[in-house]
Amino acid sequence: MACLFNQLYNIAGKQTRISELLCKNFAFQLLYQRNAYHLQQCRADKRLLEYNRDRLYERYTKWKNKTHAERQNILYLQQQILVLYNNPPNQINMADARRLPVLKLMAPALAKFQPYTGQEPPDDYLDKVIQSWAYLEGHMAVLEGANAGDFDDAVKCNILKSMMGRKYAPVPANNGLVVGNPAINSPDTLRAWMRAKYQRETVGNQQSAIQRSTQERYQPYDTPDTYEARIRLLLLGVVDNDVQVLGFLKSHLQAIFILG
Repeated sequence: MACLFNQLYNIAGKQTRISELLCKNFAFQLLYQRNAYHLQQCRADKRLLEYNRDRLYERYTKWKNKTHAERQNILYLQQQILVLYNNPPNQINMADARRLPVLKLMAPALAKFQPYTGQEPPDDYLDKVIQSWAYLEGHMAVLEGANAGDFDDAVKCNILKSMMGRKYAPVPANNGLVVGNPAINSPDTLRAWMRAKYQRETVGNQQSAIQRSTQERYQPYDTPDTYEARIRLLLLGVVDNDVQVLGFLKSHLQAIFILG
């Protein structure tokens, strides 16, 4: 009888022990799940921090490059101003002296632009730069009207030339990329050279650009703006009213009318 009681006692003790172990196991599982959740959150936070760090560094790099470009432009203009200030009156170029106040007003606007290195189509860049000094056109016209050459196209062209960088600097005296090798002495002739240079650097020579334009079509998903943006890059260095190119473009327009 005593043996039976001992066995029952042992069984009861083991069951109690099993219950305790099960409780501990359950508690450990809860603790593990909580720690696993925290670990997952930490990993997510780490990825977010790394992403934000990369974005912050990217923004810092862009800001640094932009600031450097602005400093370079300001330094260039300040050097021109200092040259004018430091020259004795009997040696100073009077035209430079007369345009100096306008150049000083123009300097902050030009400092906002990075040197042109092909980062966007030349027309877009030039239009923005020229627009930035639009409020000074009246002063330029007065100077030019009073003394021819004070602020003519050649002066404006030299200002724009100073904003070229990398493969686009220095600007040659003549545009050897187009027929006739014309002089680059005005904003328009500089624009023509930049178009041809940009096309050669990004698309290829004129013949390859024309060949690529023949392969283009107005697609069903296109809008007039997207089509124009795509075609314009191919035709930057092509002379106006080129018969061959006009034929290709007319065929594209016919496709537009058919699709419509």
